[in-house]
Amino acid sequence: GKTTKEQIKRITDFLKTRSKAELVTISAVGITGLAGYFWVQNKWKYWQRKGIVGPKPTFADLGNTMSTFSDLGESLFHNFSDDVIGIYFFGTRPCLIVKDPLVWKDVCIKGFQNFTTVMRGEANYAFGKMAADFMTTAEGRKWKRLRNTIGPFFSGARLKETCLVLQDTYEHYEEKYIPKTEVEAKEFSAGYTLRSILGSGYSLNAKENEQLVEEVYRHSNILFETSFFGMLAPLFIPRWLRFKLNITSYPNSTDKFFREVIAQIMAGGNDGRINLVSLMAGNIIDDSEELTATKGFTKNEIVAQALLFQLAGQDTTATVLSFLLFSLSKTPSIQNEIHNMVKNADLSYDGLKKIKLIDACIKETQRLFTFIALLREADHDCEVAGVKVSFLTLMTHKRMKLRLKREILSCSCLLEFIKVENSMKSQKNSILIVLMEMNRTLSKGEILKMGRGDAGDARPFFSILEVLLN
Repeated sequence: GKTTKEQIKRITDFLKTRSKAELVTISAVGITGLAGYFWVQNKWKYWQRKGIVGPKPTFADLGNTMSTFSDLGESLFHNFSDDVIGIYFFGTRPCLIVKDPLVWKDVCIKGFQNFTTVMRGEANYAFGKMAADFMTTAEGRKWKRLRNTIGPFFSGARLKETCLVLQDTYEHYEEKYIPKTEVEAKEFSAGYTLRSILGSGYSLNAKENEQLVEEVYRHSNILFETSFFGMLAPLFIPRWLRFKLNITSYPNSTDKFFREVIAQIMAGGNDGRINLVSLMAGNIIDDSEELTATKGFTKNEIVAQALLFQLAGQDTTATVLSFLLFSLSKTPSIQNEIHNMVKNADLSYDGLKKIKLIDACIKETQRLFTFIALLREADHDCEVAGVKVSFLTLMTHKRMKLRLKREILSCSCLLEFIKVENSMKSQKNSILIVLMEMNRTLSKGEILKMGRGDAGDARPFFSILEVLLN
């Protein structure tokens, strides 16, 4: 119409007033932008060409990144009933969501040689220079060296010593921060978890040095307050320049603070208690041995693992703890039973291991309220669940499929399951008993028949649940 003609005329008049050099620049930018657009659109047809369904990717969503992270994929569960779903992470990276837990078992065990790493890519280094030394980003000989060295640190003998610090942490936290009437589970869990990590990782005891612990706690919270876009912003700067200038996604003052605290502990500035940092400091190697040594850490790797211990442990542990408290609050009888068990019990490391009901509650909470996806990346072209995937293709599970629907498994049923599982020697039989309690119209024989086996059937736990849900 008239508006379109006027717009064309304005553009024409604008171009007529430009110099030849400016026109060349405008043309180059336009052609590059157009080529980039069609390149992305072609990348977004990867799953379509393979006949795999999935949500439509958009530039605003960075493919399907933002929408998937916002609810950890719950909407995908409701919108697509297929066994596999194709999405795009971080713009154009194809990611296959696989629902069948049996396939995941094969990926993690028999097919592990095809998926030996979580994910390669620039996003791994968004945290800053030290991210290159995280155990989670290391590969090959370096990863094996880090794992072989740090594994023995978590032996029973080491954990016994850690329990003493954790007891002091709780007593201090209870006295200063826990209200006597009610507790906000999320806030309580976050505060206690982080202080416990500082106690076990750095041997910082709030009873002995409250000021330092609270200062470390303040800086630790700064790490977790970084927004998603704040984490991604440094990625627009070339990695070599970011590392050279030590550009991080969090304030430089926080980076400097943690490096100084960790350096003091490495130098023996703590009170002599064994902790993660001091144990790593006892296995220092020179930077030149990074790719040849079979055990030990460089000084930079010690700083990196100490921060990773916080980052990886804080949100995960705090989330499980908050959901555990929530579930127990909905089942006072189980809560009282656990309270009666622990109020006069020996709460040492060995004593806690004997309270099986707590362990069962924690495990079931992790299963029922799964809050993070398992992500793997293809090391080369291979086939998964009948789908041929290319090198660097990401693969993740459908978390909603790995737990029961809430309308089927209530909190009371959850804890009945815990009690049964705790008391039965055979996990398989305890599962069958629970399924009968959940749906009394099915007998044990009928469930076994539906499971396509007899009493000796060894089908995994989730397979029987799949039968019931379907």
